[in-house]
Amino acid sequence: MCDYIEDEPKEPLFLAVAGALDRCQALELALKRHVAATFEAARKYLDPRIVFKLDESDVEKKSLGQLIDLYSKMSNDEELIKDLRKFTADRNFLAHKAIQSSYLPDGTFLPSNDGIEQRVAQIESDAKRLFNKVYDSGGQVLVHVWFDDLTKKQDA
Repeated sequence: MCDYIEDEPKEPLFLAVAGALDRCQALELALKRHVAATFEAARKYLDPRIVFKLDESDVEKKSLGQLIDLYSKMSNDEELIKDLRKFTADRNFLAHKAIQSSYLPDGTFLPSNDGIEQRVAQIESDAKRLFNKVYDSGGQVLVHVWFDDLTKKQDA
């Protein structure tokens, strides 16, 4: 018999996974923001005779891997791109296996699994670090989109 509902506390692991997933989603949003900002910059600076209709709606349903592929075409930070590609496997583990890994084949939940908890904490830390790098690079693109016209007017 599989006893799926037990009295053992699951909350610490579940909360840790939820917190790490929150950071992963923030990273995905930062990638979307950067790609969308780059599209906006392209529309702003391209010759009007060149058709360019890509915008934020073209990235809103992209997977993490697809977003990283797009980002890699808009960034020269090869180390960051490499880290993002490596991170995809960790995020997939978190989303699809972290909690599952704490169940025995008979359905018994292991309330303490230090290996999983440490890996979840590392994934959350990596997501924060990558988020900051991507967020900063997207902000640099937006600075050009929003303020280049102002600096050109001052220079004139």
